[in-house]
Amino acid sequence: MIYDVIILGAGPSGLYLAQKLRQQFNHHLTILILEKNGYVGGRTRQIDFFGELINTGAGVGRVKKDHHLLSMQKRLDRDIHKWRSRIGYDGFLPVPMKRILRRLQKMYRRDVHRSLTFQQFFLLYYSIEEWKRFCWTNGYTDFVDADIEDTLFDYGFEDNLPGAEFFRVEWNKMMEKLAEGLDIRFHHESRVFRYHNKCYTVETMNGNRYRARVLVVAGFLHPSLPSFIHEQIRPQPFLRAYRHFKKAVQLHEPVIHNRSESQKQIQVTDHIIMTAYCDNDNARHYVKRHKNTDHSVVFYREIGTHYYRPLSVTMMMTRTEFIDKAQNPEPNLFVIGEMISQNQGWTEGAFDSVHRIYRKLCSVLSS
Repeated sequence: MIYDVIILGAGPSGLYLAQKLRQQFNHHLTILILEKNGYVGGRTRQIDFFGELINTGAGVGRVKKDHHLLSMQKRLDRDIHKWRSRIGYDGFLPVPMKRILRRLQKMYRRDVHRSLTFQQFFLLYYSIEEWKRFCWTNGYTDFVDADIEDTLFDYGFEDNLPGAEFFRVEWNKMMEKLAEGLDIRFHHESRVFRYHNKCYTVETMNGNRYRARVLVVAGFLHPSLPSFIHEQIRPQPFLRAYRHFKKAVQLHEPVIHNRSESQKQIQVTDHIIMTAYCDNDNARHYVKRHKNTDHSVVFYREIGTHYYRPLSVTMMMTRTEFIDKAQNPEPNLFVIGEMISQNQGWTEGAFDSVHRIYRKLCSVLSS
């Protein structure tokens, strides 16, 4: 059988696209989703921990930015739980984030700085100590090796400051709702895909083969994708750790940024604290020193989020032009997910990536 569409990955972008196509073509398309895990949702999965659903990957939504996500959450629960962030800083004085960013944006020159990483650019104007405090103030380091322009104008540092408004997401319910009625083959990790005679053949790790007119890689960097995509988009590790306390505990603020490898602590309930929320080398170090116990659990992903490397001078394209090319790099091949959006690291980026290629994809399927 030759399917109309095969989607590799049953995460947010893959499920969202499949449902949109079903509605657009009135269920007349044959769509197959191949998923390596035994569940849907990818990095959005929640699990029960002492009676509380905790996030293993994706966390909250942003009220002012995550419009698709907020709309989907409202369909599940009209009573949206919203709050404004309150952040404490432990062991250091936070930097004046907005002032620093305004200065860096003013100093940036694409023709001069294009090949530098964000850290290299930052250190042209500030000391190493100020750089460390900048990272501690943000609570993340996922921008260290990233492209300057993407970081300065698209990263969203304001989301990491006190007063940002968020909403709670019921990830499991949302992903299960998106998966309704779809043909999903679990434990089917794709090994390689090839294009021949106007058709894609996908080979899975367990030896199966599937064919389709259109192939969509959803939510990850498949090894069979063109090399220019792998050269520009890089993954980085991410970690969450939780601990349950028999007696109630209370942080002095709901979120604490610190200078240790844990990076953040977050109050979940009176008895549950997210004891670490970290990335990159901090995540790698933390997972080596902390193991799961009866009252604590660690979720580590070597591929947690993604970032764009600096666009080289020889590429002669803007980020928008790169994304357009990378999302449809070969005939009838499409790539979606947070990693290939201008909203990297957020589930909204996964939905944005679907909308970006949707009209073109529908045109291919209608021909």
